[in-house]
Amino acid sequence: MIGDPGGKDSERSFLDEVTLAHNVTSIQNQINTLISNIKSVLWEELPTQPVVNNKDFYDSMGFIDFLREAGKYITVNSMLTKETVKKRIEDPDKSISYTEFSYMLIQWYDFYKLYADQWVKLQIAGSDQWGNVTTGTEIIRKKTDGWEAYAFTCPLVLDSNGKKFWKSEGNAIWLNSTKNSPYFVYQYFLNVADADVERFLKLFTFYDFDTIDQIVATHNTDPAARHGQSLLAEYVVKLIFWPESARQAQMVTDFFFWPWDILEKIKNMSSDDIDALIRETGWIDFTKFKKEEYTSISSQGYTIDISYLLYHTGLTSSNKDAKNQIQQKGLYYNEKVIEDLYMPFLSSDAINGVILLRKGKKGYRVVRVG
Repeated sequence: MIGDPGGKDSERSFLDEVTLAHNVTSIQNQINTLISNIKSVLWEELPTQPVVNNKDFYDSMGFIDFLREAGKYITVNSMLTKETVKKRIEDPDKSISYTEFSYMLIQWYDFYKLYADQWVKLQIAGSDQWGNVTTGTEIIRKKTDGWEAYAFTCPLVLDSNGKKFWKSEGNAIWLNSTKNSPYFVYQYFLNVADADVERFLKLFTFYDFDTIDQIVATHNTDPAARHGQSLLAEYVVKLIFWPESARQAQMVTDFFFWPWDILEKIKNMSSDDIDALIRETGWIDFTKFKKEEYTSISSQGYTIDISYLLYHTGLTSSNKDAKNQIQQKGLYYNEKVIEDLYMPFLSSDAINGVILLRKGKKGYRVVRVG
């Protein structure tokens, strides 16, 4: 409800309470899922604490009470020295409202409240929060006559090229499983630079250092095999999604780079594997066309002109585009070159309930039949 000025050049927009409540629930679900997955990966029970929403204690606290409880113990002078505030004040094209300026008081008091009520002695934050969390320890010391609390900050994670994991960089990895797929996360870590493998194994997995040394040593004997990246990718997917998701991400990866009979591979997939595959390739449900004017019934089941299906799967933009690509022999139906724009798509051609369309080398679409 009050934005942190850190990392921003201008005032944040306020969120309404419905949006805030949704965000809180989403974050709680992400944390609970992550902890559950960590337990399953480590095969051990982890001590967990309840999630606390600071809104619960501010709702019952008056403004005057807050000033007496939090504002009394810190000077404006010290608040003005905080980097996040100073740069907004010194730049004539920027400014900071009293609302954002007071945010640090709330963060400091949060730490004290958790310390006093639940004996929380350590606050962990990003490195850009260093000033806020250390001042929190100072307030605790002043309000408790010298009792100690601690601050721990983590730097932003950068790759070997200095790029951060961020939405603006196009490489954000989300803990919300609806925002990126297991295959996306798997592919990201499978393709990190060799120079990042050891550091990322230490940051994002629970392998002990001796194991990581062994992984890196094996990796360095043949970097092209991506041994280190494979173990890193598998581990991260297990933590964010579920152990089975890592296997499916590997399965989809194998599918895209499978050098042998890809239809035989589809034939041997489980229904869950098929579901994972269609999520990653782009797909269409053929049954939705059964009542369309383009569809007819024959002795071989439902049929449809291939041009119509190519368009609706996004492989072609029009009949003209389809015709051009067919002439160039760039479109495939169950791995056979499509030679006729008006050839029938036959539901009886389904393998394990699906038919495979392909454009070029890797432009797959899966059509679910039945």
